[in-house]
Amino acid sequence: MPNPDTPTPEAVAELFAHMRIDDQGPRECIAFLAEELGELAKAVRTGELPAIAEEIGDVGILLHRIALLHGIDVDEAVRAKADLRRARYDAERAGG
Repeated sequence: MPNPDTPTPEAVAELFAHMRIDDQGPRECIAFLAEELGELAKAVRTGELPAIAEEIGDVGILLHRIALLHGIDVDEAVRAKADLRRARYDAERAGG
């Protein structure tokens, strides 16, 4: 079930254009993501919640851009992975 708070593709495209990442391919976005992950790590070390939230936002935006470039729905990918991990965990607990 789609999340009603999920931005429309048009809103996402406008955000990417505003951030000047609308013309970047996957490799450029991965490099930018690595930079933002470093900034997130620094924010976590300082413990400043506003900075942590800001950097999580940057990471999320870049993940969405990479997913969009590959035709992947981020929410569905996370749900599918969570289901897979849950099934593995349940199998391990059951001794399988």
